[in-house]
Amino acid sequence: NNDDSYNTYEEDQLQNSGPNVIVMSDAAKPIYCRWGDEEDYITVCSLIQAIRGSIRDDDEMKRGDLQYIEVDEDDGDGGTLKVAFVSIGSLTLLAISNSDFETDAYLRLQLEYVYGQIIFTLTDHVQSVFQRS
Repeated sequence: NNDDSYNTYEEDQLQNSGPNVIVMSDAAKPIYCRWGDEEDYITVCSLIQAIRGSIRDDDEMKRGDLQYIEVDEDDGDGGTLKVAFVSIGSLTLLAISNSDFETDAYLRLQLEYVYGQIIFTLTDHVQSVFQRS
């Protein structure tokens, strides 16, 4: 069916347009993923949780500071996998990119947008509860 192949193509194009963003809890549980299923990212979240735990012990690092990890991929194309993450309250936001065109500043901006959307959604929900009262 051509519709199925078009949908697959469209999904592939979307997945290649921007970093994957993951929101995880303090318990290293994925809450939201931009691309894919949260279950697929449990291992990544556990790894970030371990790194985050070691950073917390560093007096120079503060909660809310953006952290970066870069890994050179061994797939022969010379690409680099970038992971940017920040802990805010009981949430950790991650941006994962395999594009050399997405800078650290761009990944930070994506995380700021996601955090802003979370705050907006929660604030909007609280306001609607107050309006019903």
